Order: sequence, then structure tokens, then C-alpha cells
Amino acid sequence: MRGPALGSRSKHESRARAILEVSPFATEDEIRARYLELVTLYDPQKREYFTQELKRAAEERTHDIVWAYSVLAANEWKTGESRNPREP
Repeated sequence: MRGPALGSRSKHESRARAILEVSPFATEDEIRARYLELVTLYDPQKREYFTQELKRAAEERTHDIVWAYSVLAANEWKTGESRNPREP
């Protein structure tokens, strides 16, 4: 799945959080760190031993990860809200 095409922002955000496996209370730094971790893990260019089928699957997973990060990052940029509930 390449991320939902329709639905409310909360559905997009919920799906994005599931893809990145982060909590609703994750900070911007935690989200960024998880994004970088997953992108590195699934980067098909760094996995020379992958078969073509695995490379395609890794490319799709990477696409989902990038989409998820863009949804969460865009939401924060638009709202200007911190993801850290401990911050004022």
C-alpha cells in the first residue's frame, strides 16, 4: 500500500505513524530518527545482495516510509505545534 489517497488528516497521520512505528507522543527528533533508521534499513541501493523481487519490495517500503515522514512533517509545519507534550 502506498499510503491512503482519501480520508481525513487523522487517518493519514494514523497510517503514517503505523508505518514509522511511532507513538502519537513522539517528538520531531524521534520521528526523524525513526525515518532515517527505516530508510537506511530498506534502501535497495545499499543491499546489493537483494534479488530483483526484494529490491522492488524495498523500493515500495521506502516509498511508504518517505510518504509517512512527509505526512507527519507537513502536519507539524502547517500547525506549528510541537510533538513533544512536555514542551510549553
